[in-house]
Amino acid sequence: FLSSLIAAWRATGDAKYAEGWNDIVKDWITANPYPAADNNMETWRGLEVHFRVLRWAEGFDALQEAPAFEDATRLLLLSSILDHVHY
Repeated sequence: FLSSLIAAWRATGDAKYAEGWNDIVKDWITANPYPAADNNMETWRGLEVHFRVLRWAEGFDALQEAPAFEDATRLLLLSSILDHVHY
């Protein structure tokens, strides 16, 4: 669904799609911190991590000119991608 929000933003330029993407990503990162060594979280499994980083990179690139893409979310996203790479 993140790709759908990006596609809708690209097609329409409507800020609500960029804002929705921003809010979803920011919420996910704050609600799902990097796991401890005894990881039993479904959100931090190999394929989920892989596909999430792909979608996040797509959005990060696409939304650079979108005012709704908050600076705080950009920083959270970049730091979380480092966690994902480490994982």
